[in-house]
Amino acid sequence: MFLLISKSDSLLAGIIERERIPVVHSNKVTQIDGALAAYATHRAHVWHIHENLIGNTDLTLPLLTRTTIERTISHLSNRIVGVSETLLRQGYPYLWKSVQAIVVYNGLDLNLFQPNSQAKKQLSDELGFNANMPVVAIIGGLRKVKNQPIFLKAAALMKSKAIFLIIGEGPEREHLQQMAMTLGIGSAVLFLEERDDIARIMPAMNLLAVSSRSEAFPNTVIKAMAAGIPVVATRCGGISESVLDGKTGLLVDVNAAEAMTLAMDKLLQNPELAAQYGRAGRERAANLFLGWIYTYRA
Repeated sequence: MFLLISKSDSLLAGIIERERIPVVHSNKVTQIDGALAAYATHRAHVWHIHENLIGNTDLTLPLLTRTTIERTISHLSNRIVGVSETLLRQGYPYLWKSVQAIVVYNGLDLNLFQPNSQAKKQLSDELGFNANMPVVAIIGGLRKVKNQPIFLKAAALMKSKAIFLIIGEGPEREHLQQMAMTLGIGSAVLFLEERDDIARIMPAMNLLAVSSRSEAFPNTVIKAMAAGIPVVATRCGGISESVLDGKTGLLVDVNAAEAMTLAMDKLLQNPELAAQYGRAGRERAANLFLGWIYTYRA
């Protein structure tokens, strides 16, 4: 296989040689510089795949077909790590068949995500909402692939039975704010900028929502589970490998606003069931998604 090494790849290769780096780790599927530099210096290379190219218009691909990308990844890697089985099996079928491919779920520090009975009062004081109202949150970049309009439509169908938080930044923010006003739920939806204290906010939630049309393995889901918060999410990508439908949360079809409304309302109207899902979710996170497990396997 003939590969053309660019000037930037050569510079990176020089750093690898000078610092005597034994293993190169690439963390984005559309960025091949690390792989080429590892190839040029005869170093081991690990390609860590987090993104699903299918249905994800937010990713900019180089001038290569998806099949070419998969074969290039395979050729240049000693190990291919996918964050979920579904991601590899559906998004990268050529790689899924490779002996180099393994699945390693994302991990976290469970101690950072503890139930806190005062969290909602603290957040309501900060944001100015009624602490007696349920809180439903969606967290992530405000981008088309996250499909937050479905969340807003579901929120509108609930007729202000809760406070809805949209936490994150992105190009769709203005559109989503206008949509909330058009749907008549502007006062019930609070838009927060990207936060670095999600572990503090999580226990204030009654449930986490995910409305994405494509996901690999969202960290926000396992963070909510670690905090004992039930999840209502779309059935896409690796979500079904973290959320067990009817046990740690509820899964609905992509673009199904009414189904999402019913699922959210079911948990808000049944706090004992929600608490049961939350406990099961925390137990699942403790068994599968700990940071040391991630580090050891990766």
